[in-house]
This record gives sequence, C-alpha cells and structure tokens, in this order.
Amino acid sequence: MTILKYLSLIGIILSLSGCSTVSYYSQSAKGHLSLMVKRKPIAQLLKDDSVSEQRKKELKLVQEIRTYASERLKLPNNGSYTKFVELHRKAVTWNLVVTPKYSMTPSQWCFPIIGCISYKGYFSEHKATSEAKQLAALGYDTFVAESTAYSTLGWFNDPVVSTMLDHGVLLTAETIFHELAHQRVYHKSDSDFNEAFASAVGQVGTRLWLKEKHPKSLAAYDDYLKKQQQFIGLLLATTEKLKKLYKIKMSDAETEKKKQAIIKGLKLQYTKLKKSWGGYNAYDAWFDKPINNARLALVGVYFQQIPIFVRVLESYHGDFERFYKEMKKLEKYTKEERNQRLKKLIQSN
Repeated sequence: MTILKYLSLIGIILSLSGCSTVSYYSQSAKGHLSLMVKRKPIAQLLKDDSVSEQRKKELKLVQEIRTYASERLKLPNNGSYTKFVELHRKAVTWNLVVTPKYSMTPSQWCFPIIGCISYKGYFSEHKATSEAKQLAALGYDTFVAESTAYSTLGWFNDPVVSTMLDHGVLLTAETIFHELAHQRVYHKSDSDFNEAFASAVGQVGTRLWLKEKHPKSLAAYDDYLKKQQQFIGLLLATTEKLKKLYKIKMSDAETEKKKQAIIKGLKLQYTKLKKSWGGYNAYDAWFDKPINNARLALVGVYFQQIPIFVRVLESYHGDFERFYKEMKKLEKYTKEERNQRLKKLIQSN
C-alpha cells in the first residue's frame, strides 16, 4: 500500500475518533509510518557490505522461514516480512494492560477495523508508562509489556524488525508464523482466541520447520516448549487462585493480604520448579518486575487456550489450509460457542 493510501486510511480513522483519542491514534500513525519508511529489502541487505555477517546469516534464515510459511504452512504469500528495519531499541511497541485491583479481567480498548482488544499498544515506552502510572494512581493494577514483533493484520507489508531476532532463530520463526497467522484468521474483539490461535500456528509451524529443515535443533525447541508450558502452568494456576479469592466478600485490606500471599506462593513454587530443571533460570527475569493482576492477565490472553488450538491443529494432520478455513467459520459464533466447537473439532477429526 502506498504512503498516500496509508495517510488516507489514518485520516479516516482520526475522523471517526473523539478528541480524547486523537493523540493516541496520532502516535500510532507516526510510529507505524516511521517503520514503513525505514524498511529495506532483505535481498538488498544481503548484498550490502556494511551489514555484519551475523546479521546476514540471520536474514538468510528469515528468508527461508518466510518461504516455508507460505509454501508449507499456507500462510499469506505477500510482502510482509520480506523487508527489514534495524530499530536500535529493545522493543518495537509497548503494550499497556490494565485490570481492577481485585479482578483478573483486563480492560478492553476498542478501535476501528480490529475491534476490542485487551491491551493498548504504544510506539513510545514513555507514553505507555506515563498512562500506566496515571491509572495505577487511580487504584488499577497496570503492566507495560515490551513487544518484539509488530503486525497490521495484513493491511500493510509489515517488516521484520531487529527485536524479532534478539532471542534466536527458533523464536524468530515462531514469531513470523504467529504474526502471519493473524493475517489468515482474526476475529474482532476476541483477543484470547486470536492470540492462542496464532501462538498455536507459531509453535506447531516451528516444530514442523525444524523437523523438515533443521532436525538437530528440534530437541532444543521441544525442551524450551516443555519448560515454557510448565512455567505458564504456574502462572495460570495462580490466576485461578486469585479469581477465586476475588469472589469472596471481605475487606480490601484482607483481600490484599491474601493476594500478596498467593503471589508469594507463586515465587516459592517457581523456586521448586527451577530445581527440577537443574538450575535453568531463563524465567528468573520475569520476577524482576512487580507481579499483579494485569501482568498475570496478559499471560492468560496469550497462553490460556494454546493447548486446545494445538490439539485441534494437530488433528488435521498437517492440513493447514483446512484448519484455517474451519477457524474462519467460527467468526459467526460467540466466544463461549467457539470454545465448545473447538472441543468438538478435536473429537470429529
């Protein structure tokens, strides 16, 4: 899409917005435009003597991943992730998550085209943290999550950004498959479905790519997934404990005391889990920031339903096209009906 068409789309969105949201849309437009103008074709960068050999090695793998995504996983064959942007920062966007102090239900923000989502993205860390502080002062639990990837759901040809390469090629593949999956299936106002669906495609797709192209790396990825699932299991169990707590009528002081006790229990459980891993400490950094409802709610959005989507996808025995078509059909149902139909799909395949 040309810059002129892009600016026209932004103009329409701004015209539909109230004065209070114009500033937010403006930063989104500027942030997105800054990425678009910095894009450079990966094929061109591979011939550029100023690009390091390590970066070229990573970009060659990105080309392989991108081709595999279209040919084997039946993901969109377009200009997305064929260009690259060197960001020189730790994240491409910062996502703000907000919950009431004694609730695990994240606030929803609604936008034209994409519907309502459980987080609010900023291209500026300062703006995200400033809003988080304002809401925290009003008594909300808030969390600002760093995002290494970026997607416009196929409206534009999104670039690979350098932060997508920061955690190794395995997660780069998973991320590209994830973001392209959003372009195949996206149900408005259902963050839980969209993120779990895309994550499942990312994980199953990465395992298949490794099995067929880089089998020596498959065991390492499987070990990573196993540990991730165990860690996420702890967080989801903690979320369920907090949900039960918040249903009990008691004073805020007593609720807060029990809330902190549950969070302390999470830390103790993680210590035990880490021992069973032989000291593997990749998740230690997760505990460096305060743990609250908003932070745990974000985990639920992304991870709660991944296992069922993985089971459904695997039940199609590699037929990704059929899987996407079935997931697309669920658009007409409510969230609750979708969950029931997912379970039936497993049984019917």
